[in-house]
Amino acid sequence: MLPLLPPVKIPFLESIPFAARPPLLYKPAPMSKRSIGLGLGAVLVILLSAGCNKSPSTSGSAAASSNTVARIHWLGKKKLAADRNAGRLMTIWTMIETANLEAQTLDKLAQALAGSNQLSVISNQLSVTNYRSVLTGPAALARALLDDVVTEESYLELRHTPAQAAELAFAIRLSEDRARIWQTNLAALRDQKSVRSSSFSLSDLTFARAKGWTIVGSGHEKNTVAADMLDRIQRTGAPFVIGASNAWLTVDMDLQRTSDALSLGWKLPKDLPKISMQMTGDGQNVLTRGEWNFPKPLPFQIERWNIPTNIIRGSLLGFRMLQGIRPWLSSVKAWNDLHIGPPPNQLFWWSLQSHPAMTDVAAPLPDASNAVAVLSEFLLQKGTPWLKSNAFGQFLRSTISDGVSCTTGNPLMGPFLQSVQQGRDGFVLAGLARGTATNEPLPAAVIRDFQQQTNLVYFESEGTGAEIQTWLFVGQALRLIFWKAQLPTNSAATRWLKATEHSLGNCTTRVTKTGPSQLTFARMSTVGFDSLELHLLGDWLESPQFPSSLHTLSAPGMVRPGAHRRTNAPPASVPGKKP
Repeated sequence: MLPLLPPVKIPFLESIPFAARPPLLYKPAPMSKRSIGLGLGAVLVILLSAGCNKSPSTSGSAAASSNTVARIHWLGKKKLAADRNAGRLMTIWTMIETANLEAQTLDKLAQALAGSNQLSVISNQLSVTNYRSVLTGPAALARALLDDVVTEESYLELRHTPAQAAELAFAIRLSEDRARIWQTNLAALRDQKSVRSSSFSLSDLTFARAKGWTIVGSGHEKNTVAADMLDRIQRTGAPFVIGASNAWLTVDMDLQRTSDALSLGWKLPKDLPKISMQMTGDGQNVLTRGEWNFPKPLPFQIERWNIPTNIIRGSLLGFRMLQGIRPWLSSVKAWNDLHIGPPPNQLFWWSLQSHPAMTDVAAPLPDASNAVAVLSEFLLQKGTPWLKSNAFGQFLRSTISDGVSCTTGNPLMGPFLQSVQQGRDGFVLAGLARGTATNEPLPAAVIRDFQQQTNLVYFESEGTGAEIQTWLFVGQALRLIFWKAQLPTNSAATRWLKATEHSLGNCTTRVTKTGPSQLTFARMSTVGFDSLELHLLGDWLESPQFPSSLHTLSAPGMVRPGAHRRTNAPPASVPGKKP
């Protein structure tokens, strides 16, 4: 179990002038919780596929810890509300916009678990945030259980070996009345033909009750995971190891083995790490700590930061930097086909207070002007035809620098690419709009602090509330440019983002290399997410195909001139012609 790390104090927060930082009203958001509830609720995809007429056997030895591929412990909203360290977070969770988004999300999740598209007709009614009244059959049965998954303490464990089928057990604290509803609904869902699971047998569900805990297991008739949980509850009062963590959320997961165990069919990259993560709070912030342990040594060494200090000017809303990307870029065919030379190893990107489109990215390269010349020619020859077929705009040679600029049809956005010299160092610079900010660059003390850190891989600091507006503007503009569906302005997710904007404070994230094959993650934030993650989360929660896609990718988009709207419907039959 990962020990809880102490908070990390980063002087960058005090040094950067967050001119547009929203006032700290200490009203954090439920996204930490909502994603938790969704993750645990998704467990029902398996549980709904079986029956509830057996109790797990307590015989047999526990599987070896090496066979455990996932553990998730969620403290539950009820206990979280009683924790003083969650006060700021709970303030946002009690907002009406939060309640609407939570209800809509659980309604849509219940429908997804039921395996049909019952909500497709009304999903375009953007003022609707509560579909519960129209849920029937399996969806209604599943929906009756999901509030408990968010509210009550729960624990999930998954075991798997190549030699045998996976075993899963889910324990949740329930009153006697709620436990009876779970058993009744799960038994009814077992018989619904629309509910299926490719990983677990319909007849292998187990159900047990002990000391206020309800255990639902699936996998083998004698489910050793469920049996071990029952044994621990009878001995200690909890299905997990007591005292191992006081965190609100604890996750230990091997992504590849979890995908294999659940037959998810995910096409995951090779050599993914094992993830250990904990989330707790200090009264004002959510503290997230984690470790990523890779199966092989990481293929990069930490280099001295080459920060583009003379390029970054203006009052910053957010600043991020990353290193160790050269090995990955070197394996990308598209980069090698350009014949530019070795790729950069570091990347910097930042946003300014002056305008939402003032977002730039820079990468140090020894011969930046030559790289920009090659990239510009590629964009002129290949990029413009692609834009004309798939988006809006065209690339043009820049008249004020080397490189290119891009027309977008939006007078507030003018993407560009150019090279910039900083002393003897060259940088490739790109952005969404050119600016004329002349404020002082990053403080020298901050630069020295970064350059003295010998294991820093990634750093982020932002004013999350102000950056919410940046991503709403940039996100909607990019959707227009690429003829994608807009995130509805009256949707529950958009209204939630706007309502919480002035309650979201700073978010700082640091990833360090703490071993040859280990990265350590530390974040201090208002809700556990940064602004871009919140924007993508809202996009996901509003998807008409939730939880399998984003709204941007699955909702009907704008129709380009001369093009026909693409739909998922079969082609209409034509009289006199065979289909």
